[in-house]
Amino acid sequence: MDQRANFIIKDILMNHIPRVIDGLKRGYVDENQILVIYDHAVRARILTEHANENRWRDALVDPPENGEPVLGYHPDWVDGDFNRQGIRECFLGDDHWVTSYWVDSADSYITREDLVPQKWMSPHNPDSSVPEGR
Repeated sequence: MDQRANFIIKDILMNHIPRVIDGLKRGYVDENQILVIYDHAVRARILTEHANENRWRDALVDPPENGEPVLGYHPDWVDGDFNRQGIRECFLGDDHWVTSYWVDSADSYITREDLVPQKWMSPHNPDSSVPEGR
């Protein structure tokens, strides 16, 4: 489960539900606390549902859909001047990966169709740090 979702659930259980219970014991319902609990629960559910999208996946075991633009990673792609993390934009074609990378001598991006990333992830991921175990 996503760490942020765990934090939200813990906050609901430790802070908000006890306030509602305390109010009920006194004979009233704190509608604001109930709305906060609902809002927090919805956020936790969304984070949990999208947790699998926000991770690095094995390019050979769990490839993306054909044509879907993704971020790819390979340790051979690390370049001290132009790509310190070894991450490239790429996509899976019908039977091969297409990647692009910067070539300074050409002053442009070059597209290759013979390089396969080890890992990939959605480019919409807020945490696109280098995968573990590089």
